[in-house]
Amino acid sequence: MTTRKSHQLVLLLAFIGSSACHYGIRPKNFEPAISPAGATISVRVRGAGEVRSGELFAVDSLGILVLSERLLRVRWENVVQLDVARLGSGFDIIQGETVAAPKQARLALISRFPQGLEGDVLNRVLAALNQDSTDEAGTPRGTGGSGHGADQLSLDDLAAAAAHASARYADRRAAVADGYRRIGPDFPAMGEHWLFPGALLDGRIDPARPAMLTYANLGGRPSLVGTGYLITTRGREVVPNVPGWPEEWHEHSGFIGEESGAHAPTPDHEHHSVAPAEDATRLWVLHIWTRLENPAGRYNADNWALPFARAGLSTHSPVDEASGRAFSLTVGGDLFLRALLTDAGVRTDTNAAAVDAAIAAARERAVAVAERARNAGGADLAHLESLRDAWRLLCEALAAAAGPAVMQYLASEH
Repeated sequence: MTTRKSHQLVLLLAFIGSSACHYGIRPKNFEPAISPAGATISVRVRGAGEVRSGELFAVDSLGILVLSERLLRVRWENVVQLDVARLGSGFDIIQGETVAAPKQARLALISRFPQGLEGDVLNRVLAALNQDSTDEAGTPRGTGGSGHGADQLSLDDLAAAAAHASARYADRRAAVADGYRRIGPDFPAMGEHWLFPGALLDGRIDPARPAMLTYANLGGRPSLVGTGYLITTRGREVVPNVPGWPEEWHEHSGFIGEESGAHAPTPDHEHHSVAPAEDATRLWVLHIWTRLENPAGRYNADNWALPFARAGLSTHSPVDEASGRAFSLTVGGDLFLRALLTDAGVRTDTNAAAVDAAIAAARERAVAVAERARNAGGADLAHLESLRDAWRLLCEALAAAAGPAVMQYLASEH
């Protein structure tokens, strides 16, 4: 507890004591005033069916942290009622109350960490408690899985549970606080992947805890657009009881192009594709678009409507892959494509100037189409056709500059 916050707490409690005259709690008899411990609270959690009791550990704009057997996070929208032991009603939360910032600040003062609990300090606290993340109260019941399975849920049931569970991560700070970490780049048709590190080690699909969250910059701010799940197999292992398996899952090789929608085989010294070893560990990914419609389907890994959403441009006709790829060049996809071709060894010192010129020319065409579409109030069929032409011309120019082998990195495997 910081010195300033400690002084604020003492003054607050002194005021409470003086205003109560000879009645009620006094600072010398109130544990948070004379020790690091936070106040003892009881909180009724929406959907949990019982009252949770423990030490008020921390309070922030997202909710409260309560220490009982484990460290538990309860978000404000899931707090039905809250009672602080031995303090007046000014600290309690009644049913139906919207907890405004002043009451949040008041509760923070009687918590163990009035300055907040996040980042490295949170990680150290979790390590001391032998937790890899805070538990979450208020998530759907009956959705836990064992092994790879998820209690025989259908794929649509899994998607609905994932959409519900991930809603609390609309603010990316909440994902960071709960242990999600970004992996890899920002993919033009998928956005950023944020992984919960324990997902692979856990070895199960938990609908209430998506293994992966996807974010993209929409309207100038990071926005949650979808979720995902991961499983691993060895060799030709058959995976039982996995929703959507195998049709809606795709393998991730670790190469940048695999998650970019461009297939990149692993060459040996004679430039032949090398098949994975019979007992190799394989990583499989399921994408679920929970907050952005995907013209190719909710579970398709690539969403080529995403580049238009990034630019805030509406579309009056369904977006296809070619038009989406061309438009992505206007919102950072040009840099991604150049990095992909460089990573694959296709863009070399010899042809870099020609490759870069082809990408820049395609981007200029796409920018011109985007400008016309904005003036027309959205992209229509004619605009999308112009974008398809821009992508076709780019493919031809890249094949001329780098050879026909470049085409395997420009076509979606997903």
